[in-house]
Amino acid sequence: MEKEIAYIKARVDVIYAAIIGDPANPNKPGLILRIDRLEQKSKLQSKFLWLISGGVIVSLSRIVITYFK
Repeated sequence: MEKEIAYIKARVDVIYAAIIGDPANPNKPGLILRIDRLEQKSKLQSKFLWLISGGVIVSLSRIVITYFK
């Protein structure tokens, strides 16, 4: 029974380290930190896409207005 508990504890520690990350090694972030970074990157890309889209719409509007003037 003791061996089984030790085995399960070791497995839980591995899963915990994968989710949270290794506190002793900052070069090994956990899944939570990786997902947070991906979400932040996605938000930045979304803002950039809206900025580019707005610039294209304004440029096309100016071209159309100048053409029909």
